[in-house]
Amino acid sequence: MSTKAMARRIMACRRVSLYPLSAARRPAARRAEFTGGDIDTRIETIKSYFVGITGAYALDWALDLLDRPIPREGGGPGVQLPNDLVAELFVGYCVRRAPDVLKGVAICKDANRWLSSRITTLRQVQNAIPEPLESLRTKEDRERLAVNYVERVTRLFNTTTDFGAEQVPAIRLWKVCRQPLAAWGMLPRLPKFRTAASRDDFIAHHLIRWLDPKW
Repeated sequence: MSTKAMARRIMACRRVSLYPLSAARRPAARRAEFTGGDIDTRIETIKSYFVGITGAYALDWALDLLDRPIPREGGGPGVQLPNDLVAELFVGYCVRRAPDVLKGVAICKDANRWLSSRITTLRQVQNAIPEPLESLRTKEDRERLAVNYVERVTRLFNTTTDFGAEQVPAIRLWKVCRQPLAAWGMLPRLPKFRTAASRDDFIAHHLIRWLDPKW
């Protein structure tokens, strides 16, 4: 990722803004006066946190780390971090670099550790869930994803039962309809039951939940 591309992401993100390093010593309430500007101004603002050759290396390292896809444990294409999250992490990194840069410290170890730890945590979270992190960012995103899963389960249910025309054993519905949800690792194992009726009641209870987007 280029510095210009990062500047554009910060411009597009409503939750964060970046002031130049020269404003870092000012009271927090005054720093907002120095944010904004055109793309060239924002590029210079980013570069103010990365001084000299060591700073240039740190900038390249951070941009590469944030742009690198998160690999899947099971293989397949990696997952890119959402643009807003990338902007937030990068601004947070710059802010944490500021005290050391102002002191003339070449290598900002604390800021580097902070960014590395955040990326490590995001990798762990992403590998624990079957959907991109971006699909869980907002309430609307999560609701949209829930509806999508309900539609998947509904299609499997309708295909298996021929839209209700065919009576299918409950255990078969359990095995078929659980497939989209199993990847989350939150479904219970089917316990042993004393009677088939109690087992079927258990399955019916879960099917009702799987067909409800509010669940």
